[in-house]
Amino acid sequence: MSAIPSRWKIPAVIALAIGSYVAGTFHPREGRTGSAHGQAGGGTANAGNLDGSGGDGPPGTKTQRADITRKAGGPVLGSPFAKGRGRAWFLQSSREGWGDNMQGFLNLFQVCGTLDEASARELMAELAELNRQYRDGDAEVKAAVEDKDILEQGLAVTVFRLSQLDPASAIEFLHASGELPNKDDLFKMAFGNLAKQDSGKLSAELQKLEGGDLREGAEGAMEVLRKKDPETAAALLEKFPQPELKRERWRLVEHLAEQDPQQALQYANRFASAGLGTEGFGVLAGSWFKKDQTAALAWAESYQGPGETEVKQVMLRRVAEDDPLKAVELMSKLPGGGSAMGKAAGDVAEHYAKEDLPAATAWVEGLAQGPARAAAEESLVSFWVKSEPLQAAEWIDKMPAGQSRDNSAIRLISAIRRRYPQEAFEWAGSLQNPEQRTKMEEDVIKDWREQDPDAANAAWAARHGK
Repeated sequence: MSAIPSRWKIPAVIALAIGSYVAGTFHPREGRTGSAHGQAGGGTANAGNLDGSGGDGPPGTKTQRADITRKAGGPVLGSPFAKGRGRAWFLQSSREGWGDNMQGFLNLFQVCGTLDEASARELMAELAELNRQYRDGDAEVKAAVEDKDILEQGLAVTVFRLSQLDPASAIEFLHASGELPNKDDLFKMAFGNLAKQDSGKLSAELQKLEGGDLREGAEGAMEVLRKKDPETAAALLEKFPQPELKRERWRLVEHLAEQDPQQALQYANRFASAGLGTEGFGVLAGSWFKKDQTAALAWAESYQGPGETEVKQVMLRRVAEDDPLKAVELMSKLPGGGSAMGKAAGDVAEHYAKEDLPAATAWVEGLAQGPARAAAEESLVSFWVKSEPLQAAEWIDKMPAGQSRDNSAIRLISAIRRRYPQEAFEWAGSLQNPEQRTKMEEDVIKDWREQDPDAANAAWAARHGK
């Protein structure tokens, strides 16, 4: 079997399966059901050796398998192999080209994606065992399978197929299987299918999980529920306060805000009241500004309550993109002149500096000490050192000693160390933090030695005596 091109490795299978089924665009054709023992592709073959040889006959010819996947009118649903023949059938088929090109990949997906339940269970167990044996270095399996990717592809599609038919069984298999390739993505598929078929079982199944498994399972379920039934989605997320599900709460609020911001506000309040954080208010504000900036601004200006800081920060960022002076005005009306706005003040400073650097500098100098001023200073310096580094140096030199000054000086050093290595070395020596000072001195000297090793070595010796 030839090597599988990287573009058709397991992520492609996972992406196609999740995207097609959860979106509702993959529907195996009904009414063309083959027997559990298969109509073609070796349905009458008996069990043989590992590679499919022996017994009463091969697991199926290439012509027969092609008939399964490409019959006029759609695929045959059922099984391409007799009971107990899944392992031999898959190994034989894989050697005839599955996965080594686009057509092979589609054939693999179509056949494994239309198995009946009994065959899906059998093939899933066999492929999980083959994957384990391959990883453990089993010589016989490695001789039969030239590339492990075909095993991972087949397992992914087969688990996906079982999750269509019996999602709870697929989840149970994944939960008990230990290490499996791309297990996180398989959890998404299985829980997405469970949400489509029986959302009432979701809570019980999610309670069996923790950590990454919980996060991936909930993500697959929420992909379905937040569009199909947001109330069920919210109620489920309220039952699970784990930080792993924080992102799903945000995504639900964001999705609702795209349709009805007021409804999204209700859900953000529900999560906040349940002690699940206030970040959803910022997510709501961001989506609302994209949908209707005028209405969002009117709401954000007057909003008071949970998540108020997050809302005001989004407001300042959005307004600053189009009108930094308006953002400055809005910030001045906030308690303490917006001193708690943190990084949002940095965004305002950046946009203001691009429009009017002297005015932006004066504004930053007038801010009260606090998170907003620190962030604004960093943004101002980052912009200033690229356009007028020497003027920026004069301004930084007047800043009071401390981490904020050190941060600004580091940005200056990084901007000038190749053009002005001597000045950069002097600035590095002025840093208050000893670890940062040593690192920046060494970085500057390294670049300086490439340009003028004698001057760099003399400067180092003068400062450090060696």
